[in-house]
Amino acid sequence: MNDTGVFKSYCLKVVVLCSALFASVCAQAASVYITPASSNVTNGSTIDLMVSGSGFPTTTFGGSLSVSWDPTVLDYTSYSVDSLWDEFSSDTTGVASGAFGNLQFALPPATAQSGSSFDVMTLSFNVIGNPGDMTMVSAITGSTDDWVDDLTGLVISPVDYTAAQVTVVPIPAAAYLLVTGFIGLVGMGRRRKK
Repeated sequence: MNDTGVFKSYCLKVVVLCSALFASVCAQAASVYITPASSNVTNGSTIDLMVSGSGFPTTTFGGSLSVSWDPTVLDYTSYSVDSLWDEFSSDTTGVASGAFGNLQFALPPATAQSGSSFDVMTLSFNVIGNPGDMTMVSAITGSTDDWVDDLTGLVISPVDYTAAQVTVVPIPAAAYLLVTGFIGLVGMGRRRKK
């Protein structure tokens, strides 16, 4: 084989290797998800939902996201950003209409890497919906920044977002029976004292 043939063979191997590497990177898309993914809750209870990420480069520097829900089912009470991140800004003006807008966060300067999986924030809600009501709690990319890889300075793409479903269910009949029985026992106890 002459030098040109060796060079072509070498170039072909490099192209095939780079293509395989690129395909494996693309197949491992980063994702942002909310846990628990599905919840049955009762009116008057509270629920905490965790927004997390996985499949990101370990050099993820930060990003932004927005979260939305049905305000007739869930009443926003508070949020907290995981201690891994420094919060730059957030917009809570829309929470009454079911939107937590544009949380921006990044790693503090002393932190070397985020890791490929991490928690971002916890959202807390009071359940105000009626039995049978349901809402999807959805996270999307924030309006100002995408997720950024600190090593390359490039936007991390694609990022898949998975919503969580919250369904309001009636209080189980057993709970009503338990309360009724307890009231009956209290009544009987008062009668005996007289």
